[in-house]
Amino acid sequence: SSAFAASPQAGLLMAIPPQGATSEYQFFSANDSGLNRRDLGIVGSVAISGGAATFDGSSMATSVYSEITIASAFSVSTWVKPSTTNDMTVFSVGYSANIQDFFGIDHLSAVGFWRTVVRDTGGRQASAISDKPLGVGAWTHLAAVYTPKTLSIYANGVYVSSETNAALSGWRCNRAAIGALYRNTTTLYFTGDVGNTLIYDKALSADEVWSLYCLGAKK
Repeated sequence: SSAFAASPQAGLLMAIPPQGATSEYQFFSANDSGLNRRDLGIVGSVAISGGAATFDGSSMATSVYSEITIASAFSVSTWVKPSTTNDMTVFSVGYSANIQDFFGIDHLSAVGFWRTVVRDTGGRQASAISDKPLGVGAWTHLAAVYTPKTLSIYANGVYVSSETNAALSGWRCNRAAIGALYRNTTTLYFTGDVGNTLIYDKALSADEVWSLYCLGAKK
């Protein structure tokens, strides 16, 4: 089933869609008093049902906000069910004035597996690759965990790999997207379903990632 529900935990910044919301994507920001809701803009055709959204390869859900610099830990948890083997991005944050600054969870055919990547203002990057192939038509849980200098990826609740780049510094961002790589250009649109995307302002532990996987796997 695709009936996902957000799991409140310490450090939760965004829940897309939040618990109980099945009609549209919404954005929870720790900068808003009381975690107020702000709608994400829909670009193109996005069909939403049961807490998951279907993207057609040319659509995305976006949020544009004031510039921030990410220099501390954060994590992303999401469920994906692609319908093609195209190169595509599930989630990204980027910066409108510089193609270098971005973070993403994506699939590149040249890599062959799900990947997470972060790149700072100077073009220095770290990436981590999962051991899970694309899995067309099947749900896969992915989690990316960033601690300063190190990026790790989990697939279906299990740690897979990480990369450390001691030269990495903070990177700027002022936009986020589900279903595309959204920075100063928009590329690598997603085709398929995305469910329950959660963003945290901390590094999730292995136990927390496993709990998120188990919660979604029961839906």
